[in-house]
Parts: sequence; C-alpha cells; structure tokens
Amino acid sequence: MPKIPAYAVAIGAALFVIYSWLPALPTGGTLAIIPKEHMQIDMSVVLLAASLFVILWRGYAPKDKHWAYGTIGTLIGFWFHP
Repeated sequence: MPKIPAYAVAIGAALFVIYSWLPALPTGGTLAIIPKEHMQIDMSVVLLAASLFVILWRGYAPKDKHWAYGTIGTLIGFWFHP
C-alpha cells in the first residue's frame, strides 16, 4: 500500500480509537457523549479522501487502485443501506 493513503487510514483508525474510548466531554457543566454518527462521518471522510487520492493520482498502477475502489464501494453500501 502506498505511503500517503496508508498514513491517512492509520490516522483515521487512531481517531476512531480515541473517540470510541473517550467517555464524555465537559460542556457547560454537563457531560455530553460524542455521538456515533459524528465518528462514522469522520471515518468515512478519511477513507474517502485516501481512496480518491489513490484513484485520481496518476502515479499508482491499476493493481494499487483495487483497494480504493473497494473502499468507496463499501462506503456507498454503508451509507445507502436500507
């Protein structure tokens, strides 16, 4: 896997772990739990950006682009499931 998209996926995974283990944030004297939808959107944006970078950049061979197409297909299936 090329370095730049691999770093983007690693950063996204780290954010996922940090957000999922962070129990609550103080906001105005009360505790508010980070919503699950916020993390889903963040992960989707990171994965989509890394995938589009690989697909649109001319320096990658077609074989390197297979995981990027699969990732975009998975994201579409996740967000448009019934």
